[in-house]
Amino acid sequence: MRATKPARGALWGVARLCVEGGPLRQIWPALRSLARRWLILPGGEAMLEAVNTALAPLCTDPKVGTLLGEAALDQVVRTLHAARMPRGRCGDAAVFVGTPRQARGLSFAATRVLGLAEGVLPAAPEEDPVLPGRAYAVDRPLLDLHEIDRAVRDTRRTLVLSAARLGVDGAARMPSPVLLEVAAALGREIAVHGGGAGGGGGARGARGGGDGHAAVGASGGGAPGAEGAEVAAEKVLALLAEGGWEGEIAPDAPDLPLPGLPGQRAITVAELLDLLGCPQRFLLSGVLGFTPKGAMPRGRHLRTVAHGKLLRRTLEAFYLEHGEAFGGRARPLPTWETLLDGVVREVYTEHLAMTPRVGMAMREQQRERLRRDARLFLAQDWCGGRPRQFLEVEEPFEVALPAGTSPLRVAGTTFRMDVDRRHLLVRDLQPGRCPPRGAEAPLPEHDLPVAMAGLAAKHRAASLGLTVAAATSYAGVQVPSERPYLDDFEVLAGAAQQWLEVLGKLLQTRAFPHTPRQEDCRRCAFLSVCGHEAIGRGERRLAIAMQPALRGFAGLKGQHADEVPGDGRELPAP
Repeated sequence: MRATKPARGALWGVARLCVEGGPLRQIWPALRSLARRWLILPGGEAMLEAVNTALAPLCTDPKVGTLLGEAALDQVVRTLHAARMPRGRCGDAAVFVGTPRQARGLSFAATRVLGLAEGVLPAAPEEDPVLPGRAYAVDRPLLDLHEIDRAVRDTRRTLVLSAARLGVDGAARMPSPVLLEVAAALGREIAVHGGGAGGGGGARGARGGGDGHAAVGASGGGAPGAEGAEVAAEKVLALLAEGGWEGEIAPDAPDLPLPGLPGQRAITVAELLDLLGCPQRFLLSGVLGFTPKGAMPRGRHLRTVAHGKLLRRTLEAFYLEHGEAFGGRARPLPTWETLLDGVVREVYTEHLAMTPRVGMAMREQQRERLRRDARLFLAQDWCGGRPRQFLEVEEPFEVALPAGTSPLRVAGTTFRMDVDRRHLLVRDLQPGRCPPRGAEAPLPEHDLPVAMAGLAAKHRAASLGLTVAAATSYAGVQVPSERPYLDDFEVLAGAAQQWLEVLGKLLQTRAFPHTPRQEDCRRCAFLSVCGHEAIGRGERRLAIAMQPALRGFAGLKGQHADEVPGDGRELPAP
């Protein structure tokens, strides 16, 4: 204690000066003398002189120099925080600690990004449905992604990304979508190192991705057919970029795993819709394993498809618990609506635990939207109180259907199955707008899913002595809200057999032309790769096609063979 007495005395003198309300012109010299005599400064006296250079003019200022006591001490602290001391030379090794935005313009040999947890980086903004749309013109999550991208590109040698398993509150934290996307691009699972609250997961790898809009899925757990992606991945993109792609696989090319064909896995209904929309897109995504980059989750509202999936989960939970009693109309409709509201709350609470946080008003709006659409379907299903025998909800199926020279194995899910009088009623639930059913023939892009479910249910209907009826319900407030095939399902079944024959021949002959319709390319991830001229190229290709598969696809798209669109010039046959 005796050795520290001089230092304590000097510190006591500065403290007394501050407590008694001494001016800045007296406090700073005393504090500077204390620091020079008794403190070991990290930068030596050079740092002290840098602060003195900024404070000396303030001490002589007639207004600032008269600051007293704590106000004078606060001025010293502010000046100390703002002071910058030049040290070293440009290019010398240095360590930077800050946010990606603060690192803008700096280049690093090694970079470590911490805290890549969901909702942190990129941040999930608190949103309110009352605010106008222009309030969200500045997309904060997108800006965060740009800053991270810039920091990664400015790293020359080593990059480490990590996320804590637990937050400061002890709750488990999910990895950020950035970390998951990097791990997927590297083609393997995230490697987790360490443990406890301070443990983190780092994703490292030697392979890098290109700047394209799609990446090749890795073999083993990637997209279906990804094991054949190495056959022609780079060549396919090169042909597309050059405009020379005609959508056919060379006869001498290695076999590709085409789903649905004998010896391969079943093709899903979603893949059939993709093949129907654009066979070339189906080849790139479903066969070669190119997977479009998914959009970052947004906290503002649920997109139509995401809302449709959440609605199906809600109704599935309700019918699993109350399906038989509801089908028998054991209680009045208001009672069922009250029970459904409870299911909506449970399902939406689970959904919030897996999505970015949003404002309270936005959460209530989205929950009310889910409750409204669930009640609308329930009222439609009530059917005036006429009883129905409930059978299944979200029932998977796999069936072999005739298609061309060999059967096509199709897999999917039947949303609802009931016995309604003399019919086995099969129903599907879709988001989006309901196209009214008139006198025209069935529409494949709208009726294919429920047609597949109806064909798969034929055997069960025959065993019950019933005939199949089908209908597609659409979520939301709209009139009409259903496309029914009740007494004329055979019309839909006949059209579906023709669709399957065309799609089956495309797979069997390995022909994957580009769609000739502009609306099929909306929001397509491969649009920038195919080019805008691909529509006209696909039209001309199908117009002169000689193969039955291509001619059938042209008819399915409403284009008649031998009618060359555009400039009318005939192209040589392949």
